[in-house]
Amino acid sequence: MDNFLFWPRAIAAAVFDATFAGAIGALLARLWLHRIQIAQPEPLHARLRRVLVLCAAAMVLALPAQMALTTATILGSSSYVAIRAEFWDVVTGTHAGRVLIPDFALAAVLLVLGLARPLMRRRAGLASAIAAALMLTAFRSATGHAAGDGNFSLPEAMQFLHPASIAIWAGGVIVAGWVVFPGMTPDAMTPIGKRLSTTATWAIAAVGLSGIYNAWRGLSLSDPGASLNPLLHTQWGGLLSVKSALVAFALLLGLKNRLLLGRNPELSQTDAKSFAGWLRVEACVMVAILTLSGFLANSPPATGQ
Repeated sequence: MDNFLFWPRAIAAAVFDATFAGAIGALLARLWLHRIQIAQPEPLHARLRRVLVLCAAAMVLALPAQMALTTATILGSSSYVAIRAEFWDVVTGTHAGRVLIPDFALAAVLLVLGLARPLMRRRAGLASAIAAALMLTAFRSATGHAAGDGNFSLPEAMQFLHPASIAIWAGGVIVAGWVVFPGMTPDAMTPIGKRLSTTATWAIAAVGLSGIYNAWRGLSLSDPGASLNPLLHTQWGGLLSVKSALVAFALLLGLKNRLLLGRNPELSQTDAKSFAGWLRVEACVMVAILTLSGFLANSPPATGQ
């Protein structure tokens, strides 16, 4: 591992990635429900609002924790007194710290919007929350390995596309599988499932494009010939290999559910039960992928350290 704080930094990043995806999934589900007439929508809207509030609150806590761990890494000490003394200087005096300020503010905006029940029932509130989530993704792309080539670079653009598309895919699957579909009738599940499938397809295409670029860049940092040797003999390469295998498994699960949706104009009772069951399995896989993403983000890219 690259330093003594690798595990807490990776866990904090994984918590942020998972809760950010959950917030995106809740917003997507609210967007789909605005266009679909289903029975008893209010309890479902309330559940989705609670998911948004919980995820935003977790992000508000995770971001300062990440900055505190970054401060400890810079200092080379986990002493609370030392971290407290230098925390604000690191926040205001480093690139990562300056990016944290709008990150934290946007996460707080999501939390406030989620708590504002009347506002979230309106399109303006939903649009504001989606805009805040996109801006949060943009600022997050300006940190980590991608920031090494400067602002508004191709690596930063790909870094924006990758977590945004993963959050859309993973968040949509997780929230639909664990929050939206349980107890839902097949006639209501069908249109939402189709919207989820279409959205996930576009997100997967973006994940593939950005993922290939990021993998190539990570490999080429240590090997100008971009050989596969770092993929087999480094921590970064090992984590990437496991993540890629899980992504492939999630793709197979998504394909299975897409075939179920295309079998009939409307899901039968049996197909609906199967669809919801496989979607929950895919949701578990997506949580594992998001967790690995947090570890990858805190691993030195293909250096073998």
